[in-house]
Amino acid sequence: MKAHVATFDKPEIAELVTKIGVGTLKLYRSITEQLPRTPLKFHYIFNLRDLSRVYEGLLRSTVDKFNTREGFLRLWRNECERVFVDRLVIQEDKDLVQLKVFPLIL
Repeated sequence: MKAHVATFDKPEIAELVTKIGVGTLKLYRSITEQLPRTPLKFHYIFNLRDLSRVYEGLLRSTVDKFNTREGFLRLWRNECERVFVDRLVIQEDKDLVQLKVFPLIL
């Protein structure tokens, strides 16, 4: 990730790489702890492959589209929602991640 954003020539984006890494791990841990698999939610299976999907989306970014800190953070949030939140079926679970977990991360 650091090598990818080094091509951006934007120091504010390069500073985000460590925070995004820590934030993604915190998000993953929170989701796996707070939203366990149950008989009604049998598809709530989260693994390390999901983390790679988040980073795969981030690595597709280009400097012409994501040239600000805020834009890159929005991309990260969108990728996390695409990978984790889109799998959730109950609105309470979605709210838990979007309203309680995301604000605590960054």
